[in-house]
Amino acid sequence: MKGSPIWVDLGNLQESWFALLLPVATTTVERDFLVMKIIRNDLQNQMNNEFLDGCIVPYVEKNVFKNVSNKCIMKTFQEMKCRQVQL
Repeated sequence: MKGSPIWVDLGNLQESWFALLLPVATTTVERDFLVMKIIRNDLQNQMNNEFLDGCIVPYVEKNVFKNVSNKCIMKTFQEMKCRQVQL
């Protein structure tokens, strides 16, 4: 593997690190775009950009939102002034 032309062309450790990181970063971005496509296709008729952001950010940033309780989310929604559904 070390003798392959891909590794011979990489001059220093920083370039090697970047070459190893690139497939992982690309996979993460592709997965996020797939999620955006799924959400957009399901809700395309009834959404705007703000609603799309509200759906995608919690999905992509799962580790941040694991600590937020459902009661906290419901309370925030109930305190909003501009909702269409009365709870």
